[in-house]
Amino acid sequence: MDQNSSSDASLPSGPSSHDGEDEGRDFSQVLAGEQGPGRGRIFPDSDSRNDGDGRTNAGADRDFKSPFVRREGGRARTPGGDEERWAYHPLHEMLIDKGLQAETATQLFDELADRGINLDESPSEDLRWAFAQLLCRRIEVAETDQRPDNLVLFGPGVAGKTSLILKMATHEHLLKGRPAVIHLQPSSNRDIAYQNPTPLYREFGVAVQNVCTEEEMARALRRAERLGPVLVDTPPLPLPLSESRPALRRIASFLQPLRPLDAHFVLSATRALGNLDTTVLPHLPVRPSAVSITHLDEAGTWGRVVEWLIALDLPVQFVSEGPQVPDDARAFSLEWFVNDVMDL
Repeated sequence: MDQNSSSDASLPSGPSSHDGEDEGRDFSQVLAGEQGPGRGRIFPDSDSRNDGDGRTNAGADRDFKSPFVRREGGRARTPGGDEERWAYHPLHEMLIDKGLQAETATQLFDELADRGINLDESPSEDLRWAFAQLLCRRIEVAETDQRPDNLVLFGPGVAGKTSLILKMATHEHLLKGRPAVIHLQPSSNRDIAYQNPTPLYREFGVAVQNVCTEEEMARALRRAERLGPVLVDTPPLPLPLSESRPALRRIASFLQPLRPLDAHFVLSATRALGNLDTTVLPHLPVRPSAVSITHLDEAGTWGRVVEWLIALDLPVQFVSEGPQVPDDARAFSLEWFVNDVMDL
């Protein structure tokens, strides 16, 4: 099958024979059959290539600067050695062990001090709850009853967009009805690491269409209009995001007739993304309305995820925390997430 052929853009004529047997299957097992071993490797070798400057995750992690953004007033802080002023505190050390940068942990301590909390004399249990409440104020969550009618997911390579869409498309409760998937193909075949995920969707009985032009998009939408919500799978974006504008302008042109539409930026919990400039997101041709998190099960600690959720300043709606299709996708729970971070 030619992966870039528009003749692929057709819906199955009836329910797939795989519907029953694929329920609860391990996504990694199907990937191994399709592409060889490696969990979640839809785009096998794109990790270093899509980081913009070619660094590995380890290199990006070493250069990482805390993206923590203070959105409320407080005492002015100066950069540099100030990160050490709370270092003696056991809770500060716990936050560092959770994966937060020293600068972020220090600014969280400063904010609690600005609110009048005595960090030296308050019982440690009370302080953990105070920090939990502060994180709940910092992290936005999408309304649980606002399930998107149509949804496009975009993000860098190996973020887990396709596996998340696959879980959502086969889940009984996350979306309205039985979604159809439209897969936007890359504009060229120059990236040899890219692999068309259409066979994966069909393996799980998901109605999927490949689209390479705006005319094909119009036809795909006409075919799918009576099937329920549409989920749009997009090619991986380069980093830094400022270099992704041409690709996103192309994606935006495809999305024009699809209304209403939510756009989710996909964040992998396992990637440092040290060169991700979050200030660029609101000015991209496709503006995200929320963020979805993938690979939570593979992250040793969630402190880095906390920092990115604060910096992105977007509501979180969906998470993926394992390879099982569809069971390991669910709506994001702030209480569950913060309780785990703070050991409550």
